[in-house]
Amino acid sequence: MTATFEETFLEEHAREVARYHRMADRAMVQYVIVRLGLVIGSAALPALTTLADRGWAIGMAVLVAIFAGLDTQFQWGQEWQHFRSAEMALERAKREYTRQRDRISQESDQATRMARATRNFDEFYQNTDSILNAEVEKFWSFRITKWKSDKQS
Repeated sequence: MTATFEETFLEEHAREVARYHRMADRAMVQYVIVRLGLVIGSAALPALTTLADRGWAIGMAVLVAIFAGLDTQFQWGQEWQHFRSAEMALERAKREYTRQRDRISQESDQATRMARATRNFDEFYQNTDSILNAEVEKFWSFRITKWKSDKQS
């Protein structure tokens, strides 16, 4: 049996939600690790400078500088928010589509039900496409703008 475009699109939509969820989770873990490294390393530096062996303090200072550089360059906190907002927007579009589909299923007139169902799916398709296009634009404009400003500095 061949799946309809609507079924195929709904499956693709679910895969996109799952993909954005994975990317947000990965960015969140990276963000938390870098921030923890910065906080712990920065807090440990004063104590390490009191040791006779300055190698520990120098090593920790280097680690703090690396974590600060990673945080500045990759901005995983903003990436995490970006991916999570895309995931939530896609989920919201799906909820609205499902809510309307359930309301339409209670319609008594068959012709009206079919017309409204078609319109509902078309709106869902357009909303999903708009969300994905906007997220792609935001992602690349952020990355390219950030990269260009870093090169000019």
